[in-house]
Amino acid sequence: MSNVYSDTRVLFAAGPQTPLYKSMQEYANKPDVQELLQKLTADMVCEKPEDPLGFMELWVKKAKEQRSNRHNQAT
Repeated sequence: MSNVYSDTRVLFAAGPQTPLYKSMQEYANKPDVQELLQKLTADMVCEKPEDPLGFMELWVKKAKEQRSNRHNQAT
C-alpha cells in the first residue's frame, strides 16, 4: 500500500486543492487509468466476490497477462 495514502485524507472535490490532490486528480483522470478502474469496478460489482481483494489481485494479474500477450503478438 502506498505510504502516501491515509484514511483521513480528503479525496472529495470539496476538499482542499493541495498540489498532491491536484497531482492525484490528474493521474486518475488519464484515459488508461479511468478505463482500468471502470472495468475492474464493473467486473467486481457484477461478480460480487466474497473476497474483494483476492478478486482484484486475480483481475490485475489477468489484465497484465492479457496486455503482455497483446504486446507479444504485435511484435
